[in-house]
Amino acid sequence: MMESFSSLATVAGLPYPSGIELILNENGGRVEATLRDCAGEPKPRETRLTGTIKEKQSGKTTTCEVDLAGANKNGAVKIHGSIRPANFLGTIQRRVGSDTYSEKVSLKRRVQRDDLDTGAL
Repeated sequence: MMESFSSLATVAGLPYPSGIELILNENGGRVEATLRDCAGEPKPRETRLTGTIKEKQSGKTTTCEVDLAGANKNGAVKIHGSIRPANFLGTIQRRVGSDTYSEKVSLKRRVQRDDLDTGAL
């Protein structure tokens, strides 16, 4: 199953969107992901990650916990978060040289056209 989450937005003065996009390709308890960093440029910077996904039940709410790790030319990248019906809430850790930077993210679910056409969502 493939899911996509994004904070992409149009920024005045930039020809292309800015923000973050996280694309998950789930296969059982394993997940492969692509993190796209868009900075108003024609080609986003991409980081490939792999990890695990586990369903969690809390009362009537079901979420999926995701742990991902990968690397790009700047260093290691880790993502931990939870998939909810409308969004992905998590933390992205990036290692650049000897420094580690951490940012909390809230990414909206991107609905695929096929899901709308078939009534899957």
